[in-house]
Amino acid sequence: ALTRSLLSEKNVGKTSLIINIDKNKTSFIFAVDNIPCFTSSIPVSEKNVIGAIAKKFNISNQKAEEIERKDGIGSFFEDDALFEAIRPVLDGLILEIQKTIDFYLEGLSYSDSVDDIIICGKLAKAKGMIPYLSRNLGKEVIDGDVRNGMSRSVKDILIINKDESIKYAAAIGLSLWDK
Repeated sequence: ALTRSLLSEKNVGKTSLIINIDKNKTSFIFAVDNIPCFTSSIPVSEKNVIGAIAKKFNISNQKAEEIERKDGIGSFFEDDALFEAIRPVLDGLILEIQKTIDFYLEGLSYSDSVDDIIICGKLAKAKGMIPYLSRNLGKEVIDGDVRNGMSRSVKDILIINKDESIKYAAAIGLSLWDK
């Protein structure tokens, strides 16, 4: 479903990795020519980030979620208490992404490279997340857009904005079953 909603004709002939950072887990979906060929998941999630913020600042999870929503992951360019609170979680995420890519390329050998990395899920919208992942993975990470999988006529009438629509990527992908 996610490959249908997040990938377009531009991804044909390429290997794409979709990283879906969800409330309880992170899923990896590798697609070749827009066809999913390998999936994996890890327990690193938005919940871990919220928990790390709550623990560091001795606040409730609800307050920690408000901080994450407002300030994202903090600044990784300067000495920032918010970023330092969640750094171990983010470092773990980077390590798991790299290990999963290595396994896919070297262990499964379905492709020679990963051409596109697309991120989705609620935590994907956190301020600073995409630049942080791009910098630490050494490859541009692209913000997922469910309009990629839609025909032009449907794209033009989408009634929710891009940032809100990503929350419904799986549902939108399921509705695009004939694609």
